[in-house]
Amino acid sequence: MKKVALALITDKSGRVFLQHRDGNAPTNPNKWGLWGGQMEEGENPDDAIARELKEELDIDVAAEDLKQIVVIRKVRHGADWEGYVFNVEDRGYFNFILQEGDGMEYFTVEETKLLEADPILFEVLTEWEKIR
Repeated sequence: MKKVALALITDKSGRVFLQHRDGNAPTNPNKWGLWGGQMEEGENPDDAIARELKEELDIDVAAEDLKQIVVIRKVRHGADWEGYVFNVEDRGYFNFILQEGDGMEYFTVEETKLLEADPILFEVLTEWEKIR
């Protein structure tokens, strides 16, 4: 089973900060999506998303910055898939430096509906709106 840790980064006004994947991305190239990626063997979800955010945005997140939204289990791309999804609120102290992908931007939830995006994004937004 493929296990991934994903982050929905939001700001205080409820906008979401997304990654635009480049054309070389192994899944969902040239689409908008969440930050994160595959968990390493023996890695827990909290450590995995902290590692991924360091790799992708050069930010350090502490355990208290992470709020788990949902665990999604499904078949994706022909394989069993399990995604641990966290909300990370940008309180203004992160200095995002794009390390992966070809773009990053804040969007309102309404604006995301117009994006060419990974379908998981819309599942996550639905769950996030239930708890925010």
